[in-house]
Amino acid sequence: MEKIAHALGVTLGQFFRVAESPKANVVRSNDRPNLALEWSRANLEALAFLGDGSQFQAVIVSIKPEGLSGKHASPSKNHEFAFIYEGQAILTLQHSDLVLQKGDSVTIPAGMNRRWRNESDAVTQILLVSVRQ
Repeated sequence: MEKIAHALGVTLGQFFRVAESPKANVVRSNDRPNLALEWSRANLEALAFLGDGSQFQAVIVSIKPEGLSGKHASPSKNHEFAFIYEGQAILTLQHSDLVLQKGDSVTIPAGMNRRWRNESDAVTQILLVSVRQ
């Protein structure tokens, strides 16, 4: 077993963890961990995780009117997929603004500067899925 693990470039412990069956993780809507960010007028709700060390993360970002994700566009360490679930959002990518409507989606490579804003009169909800590179 040690020779097989060594040939694969992993330790025995890593070999057996990979060999274990993946487990599904249900997150009930009323049990979602959430974080309210008053300064930005936004709320984050964790939707999914696959356990310690997972590269996958999914959240719903709810941005109130006049809310934003930060004062300036900043890079993410992760690749991101965003789907506008409700409302509309202005996404600043590098130095350009894109208006995204309900049903629109975007993929953003890791390292690209981005910022979300809600300049509408209604709450905007964004499904955001990220994967570490």
